[in-house]
Amino acid sequence: MDVRFLRSLVAVIEAGSIAAAARRENRTAAAISQRIKALERTLGCTLLMRTAHGACASDQCLLLLPKIQAVIEQARELQEDLSQDGLSGEIKIGAVSTALTGVLPEAIERMALSAPRLRLKITPGDSRSLYERLLTQELDAVLLVRPPFQPPKALAATLLRVEPLILIAPTEWGTRTLEALLREQPLIRYDARSWGGQIAQRYLEDQSFDPQVLCELDALETIAILVAQGMGVSLVPQWAGMSCSGLSVLPVDDAPRYARDLVVMHSSTPRRPVAMRHLLEHLCRASAH
Repeated sequence: MDVRFLRSLVAVIEAGSIAAAARRENRTAAAISQRIKALERTLGCTLLMRTAHGACASDQCLLLLPKIQAVIEQARELQEDLSQDGLSGEIKIGAVSTALTGVLPEAIERMALSAPRLRLKITPGDSRSLYERLLTQELDAVLLVRPPFQPPKALAATLLRVEPLILIAPTEWGTRTLEALLREQPLIRYDARSWGGQIAQRYLEDQSFDPQVLCELDALETIAILVAQGMGVSLVPQWAGMSCSGLSVLPVDDAPRYARDLVVMHSSTPRRPVAMRHLLEHLCRASAH
């Protein structure tokens, strides 16, 4: 079975007609039609329901479509794996929001120049969900907060940044002490269920602070905006690219103990080892700035 014929079938389904698929594939409508008929003979079923104005997938075709698409994808990966330098194809990356704005942009820019045939597919998310998607191999690499447990040996982690815990408050409150702010002002809490938020919560418990919580969320950029608007104070990691406009920043005592590690995790045996090494190299360079 010719994979090119399968691609033509998918093109017809996506375009809605044989004529439109032919234009997309840069072939004649007769050639596309012949490919579909050849597939139908091979598979022994009708794949397209033809009408006067187009074509759509039959019930049998819809049943086979996920496997057809998987075959096309696997064939594409085989071709890309044969590239001489290993820097082609697609890498699926997940990243927490602060990595999306603080670390990834420079790395993406550098990789666009050094490996133009390497495609990066970026997925945002929180650390827990990204970690789970890495385990199921939906993602090739993830930029997240280091898990509060030991990951399996099948995964490797590279430290990108150590982000110390700080207290942020509106600029006009900057003359007050950290202790006074936590005891007297509402706390916009970094979600204590998140891996990064657990570190901030541990600091509060260790220091016996019991602040009045205004709200709780796992969105550091939004927390910074709320604090700058005078809604309260917050304990957050000092992430890369953090804007301090309208904010007063106070370090916490014993800051290294409460730092958040931003890491990139991936399989110990990545499916594209050369591309993964290239990605890690540029992420580490971007994180060093």
